[in-house]
Amino acid sequence: MQICSPARASLMTGKYPARLNITDFIPGNRANIFPLSQPVMQGYLPLKEFTLGNLFKEAGYKTAFFGKWHLSKEKFGPVSLEHYPDKQGFDEYFVIDKPDIQSNPEMDPHWTDLIGNTSVDFIQDNRQTPFFLMMSFSAIHDPLIERADSIRMWRENPYRHTQ
Repeated sequence: MQICSPARASLMTGKYPARLNITDFIPGNRANIFPLSQPVMQGYLPLKEFTLGNLFKEAGYKTAFFGKWHLSKEKFGPVSLEHYPDKQGFDEYFVIDKPDIQSNPEMDPHWTDLIGNTSVDFIQDNRQTPFFLMMSFSAIHDPLIERADSIRMWRENPYRHTQ
């Protein structure tokens, strides 16, 4: 099973999550429910780490990150800004989080449309130059909520496997 923060940190750096001391979602599971001791968590992706954003930016590419970052000390707010994508090699970015259970499913609660549309705009705007774009969708995270038309389309799919 993959966990979002360690997987994203590993993709960004090419390092195993254990080498980064990011082995759980940030800030980590604070409940003491595990039978084995948990390693000490870094709690954020250090700025000294060389990321894909840094690599492509140094090579002259326009870089962008759109979506769920979740590699800062906090998800949002002033404390999180010092570890945002612009400090890790990305020229353009916007950061989102997963929705809460109160989110209106009809209002793109996982920001999927916003991430997709912004990415298409970035690609079109940079089609004449080298670019690197990383998108990180939150729709795979709980709560599993979706717009009624998407649920209907899935339920009416004749190829859907049911048990």
